[in-house]
Amino acid sequence: MARDRKHRNKSFWYRNRGWLRVVIILIVVGAGLCFAYWLSTLGAKKIDPREFTYNLVSREEAQAILDESMALEARFLEMSALREPNEEDLAVLEQAIDKQQEYLGALGGYDVEATKRLESLRTLYQDTGAAPFYSDSLTAEREAMQFEAEDDFDQALSKYRRAANLQRSINEDYQLSSRRDVGRLTRLERKVQELRAGPLWNASLEAEKKATEAAAKEDWESAKSHLREAIELQKELNLEFRGLRYADVTRLSKLEVELASLESSNLYEEITAMVEQSEAALAEKKYTEAAEMLRKASRLQGQLNYEHPHSRFASESLADEYDNRAADALSSELGEEILSEIEVLDQSLRDRKAWIAAEMIPSLYNKAELFRENYPRSTMLTDEMLLKLQFLNYVKEDIPMLQDRILGLLLPIPGQSDWYMTRIEVPQSLYRSIMLANPSRNEGDTLPVDSVNWYEAEEFCQKLSWVLGLPVRLPSKEEHDIAVGSLRYVDLDLISWNAQNSDDRTHEVGTKEPNAEG
Repeated sequence: MARDRKHRNKSFWYRNRGWLRVVIILIVVGAGLCFAYWLSTLGAKKIDPREFTYNLVSREEAQAILDESMALEARFLEMSALREPNEEDLAVLEQAIDKQQEYLGALGGYDVEATKRLESLRTLYQDTGAAPFYSDSLTAEREAMQFEAEDDFDQALSKYRRAANLQRSINEDYQLSSRRDVGRLTRLERKVQELRAGPLWNASLEAEKKATEAAAKEDWESAKSHLREAIELQKELNLEFRGLRYADVTRLSKLEVELASLESSNLYEEITAMVEQSEAALAEKKYTEAAEMLRKASRLQGQLNYEHPHSRFASESLADEYDNRAADALSSELGEEILSEIEVLDQSLRDRKAWIAAEMIPSLYNKAELFRENYPRSTMLTDEMLLKLQFLNYVKEDIPMLQDRILGLLLPIPGQSDWYMTRIEVPQSLYRSIMLANPSRNEGDTLPVDSVNWYEAEEFCQKLSWVLGLPVRLPSKEEHDIAVGSLRYVDLDLISWNAQNSDDRTHEVGTKEPNAEG
């Protein structure tokens, strides 16, 4: 029952929803049309010519108006030729302009000649009106230049200001006048700015000079006071006189650095003293005391960086360096012990006493791991040292075999008593023993290793140096050429596998005859 009642309540709207939509659309369209019609009534309307009234003037009357205007103009020109025009003369010229405007209206349309004469009269009026102001402006400028030449800058500034103000009045009030000159106004205003900025600039330079002299006498308070004065003056110059040579952001930055450096000098001296004390403590092997001094130096450096970021003594890297040196100091005893044992290990490897090296490596590796865990900021043990010990710990049982294999491949380079080179290519079995991987595409233990890039070859040499305790590197081109020797009279098929005799496949190393150098 409830469902039927609900259906009845909505049945009317449901049955007529289509018509209702149409009605709503028609209402919206009708409203839009009404609005458009209302807007059209606001535009231009039809004009009835009968509503106009005409003030017709005869040609004779118009000519009389023009003659009167011309007579007034002639009268003005006659008086201005005899003396400087005054206000009464300007009033006559103004009457001539009014009559010319009346004449133009009496013609009942546009007339080129009449319009030109009206513009000419207006220009003459503004030229005449601007003349005394322009003359006064030129006089003021000449006087300003004279005062400037006599170094009387206050009087020069006053005169330049008057000249600029008069020219500004001409530019604003007499825009048709030929004496309107935007360029001259700009030049005068710039001169005013320069005369205003000059004393500030000189005062700032003088304050900087006094600060330098005070600093030389170690009168730090006076030096800081004079620097603050120089900075404030330079800030004012940069803010108010941006287009002039006195605005100098670089100089302001330099002055701020100098002030910050002076203000931070006490902290800097304290830091320097701490570092010197730590070095003395290190020389006496007082590692804990040295570490404490370096930690204090790091904290003070952080304070200096925060309070005086513009100081030349501010340095984030220095704070980190002192922390690292503190860690080095704390770890010096254990670190020196590990470094000393690494030297003994390298010497054992060089002497081919592999059994001594094998006994040392595990404990030395554990010490190094413990060192890195306890002193992570210490720089005494490098990442390369840790990698070296890790690698040697992994191959410690194979070190005698590896040394035998490597040294058995070496021959001296002719003329190079300190360096040796392998007499054959590196076999894949040796490469795999050292690198624990084999990138070769043509696999075989006795085949030469291939598909190795330069970085992998460098890593191979480095690991060989760890095993031998001796430096190992790739040969230079010159060393390679010496080892190969001259090939001019050599049968290449006897000493090498090449494109002609290899059947396009890789062959075992050392299966050809050696050359004269072996």
